[in-house]
Order: sequence, then structure tokens, then C-alpha cells
Amino acid sequence: MLDVEDVCVSRWEDWIGRGDARPMQQLIGWFLLKAGVAMCDRVMVPSRKFIATGNIRKEYIVVGGCIAVEAPQGLKQDLAGGSLRVLISGKLDEEQGVWLVLEAIATLGLRPASGRKLEFHLCGFAENEPALKRQVLDLQQAGITITYHGTVAGAVYRRLLAGADICVAMQNPGGRHGSAKTPSKVYEYLAYGKVVVASEVGDFKELPDQIITLCRYDRVAVADQLRQMANEWPAWSKQGDRAARFAREEFSLRAVGDRILRSVSSGEDLV
Repeated sequence: MLDVEDVCVSRWEDWIGRGDARPMQQLIGWFLLKAGVAMCDRVMVPSRKFIATGNIRKEYIVVGGCIAVEAPQGLKQDLAGGSLRVLISGKLDEEQGVWLVLEAIATLGLRPASGRKLEFHLCGFAENEPALKRQVLDLQQAGITITYHGTVAGAVYRRLLAGADICVAMQNPGGRHGSAKTPSKVYEYLAYGKVVVASEVGDFKELPDQIITLCRYDRVAVADQLRQMANEWPAWSKQGDRAARFAREEFSLRAVGDRILRSVSSGEDLV
């Protein structure tokens, strides 16, 4: 069995400029991927959409999420008061929708929620850190509570995640990986029992709508969704509880391992 994680296809523009696309690595990776698929009997892919995008004609098993973490206990805020903490993490670039989310935060600042106050936390590697810092400063000067933590150690990230109430993952559906890849960080968000707002990428649309909120890739839509959550938080907070239970049942190491074993022994495609 081959574990296929990404589509490695370089573009002409990758060879121009000084971005982090690494076209030679992509090209080599594409040939290795094709060779690996040709030699194996079965492939493991991160989403069903990947089968068409990667032009894979082999028996397959979809493993969108696999989680080895148990959410810390006792870190949820009281439903009656205090700010709701919103986390945006991972690679902070156009592909992951960070600029759209910042525009949504600015839009939200023009008409704040009437319920709970929102505070925003960003952590991860910023492709254009000077521009990101300028935009965060502009938001702070507009009276919005927002902190950019930069790239942090694993223990710091886990504390930020444990302390968050809402996690936002607005990957660009029109980006390079939007059609086939499902951001793995979202499965960790779910396991930690967070209320998740995400774009319709990968296989998210196939998850129950009671555990994840899919949002149109639009700054006004994201702002409206966050405002609604802040205004109706006691009801929305239950989504996090459902997400944690679902993640333990579907994405734990044991659950995924059992599905892989069934796939190998039965010879059937499992999703």
C-alpha cells in the first residue's frame, strides 16, 4: 500500500521568482508519486477528490484524518461571559485564506457582534510577515483585539488551541490544493472540541453539518458567521462537544487502523 499525501505538479510560474514553491522538488515528487502508484496494489489518499485530481486508477482507501491527541479537559470558558477566542493557525498565506480572514475581521469590526466579544489569535509561518504585521496593527488600531504570535513551539501551539473557542480554516477553494486536499489541522481542531468554520475544500462537505460549519469563501460571509456565533454562543458551543465525540469515533488511531486492516483484508475500496 502507498500513502499518497499530495499532488506534486509544478507550474511555469513556480520557476520564476523566489517563492517557496520548490518546482524541482515538485517535479521529482511527481515522478516518484507516479512510480509508486504504478508499483503498488492499493493507495491511501487524503480525500476522494484526490482520486480524480491525481489520476489514480488503483484500489484505494480514504484517510482524511488520523488523530493521536486527546483534548485537554477543563479549559472551556463559562458560557455566560468573557471573550470568545478565535484561532487561525498553520501556514498564513493566500492558499490558506489568511488575507480573506483578516478582511473578514475588519468587516466584522465595522458592525461588531452584540453578544460575546471576539478576540483573534494568529500563529504559524507567514509567507509575507511584514504585510501581515501591518494589517494586524491596522486592526489593533481600529479597536479589534488581535494578536499575531508568529511561528511557535508545539507546546505553545497546543496551549493556544486548547484555549480557543472557535477555529477558522478558510483554505482557498480556487488554490493549488483546494480541489483535492483536506487541511489536516481541522481534524485536530475537531478532536479538541472546537467550533470550526471552514471553506468547502477536500472532503469537508461529506462531514456531518452538526460537527463543522462550512462557509462560503467570502469576507462578508465569514464575518456574518462569526458574528452569529458570538451572538448565539450557548447554542453554537454544543457543536464543539459533538465534534470531539465524532473525532474520537472516526479519526482515532484505532478507528483508522481498523479501517485500513479491513480494506487490506477485504480488497474493497473503503471511504
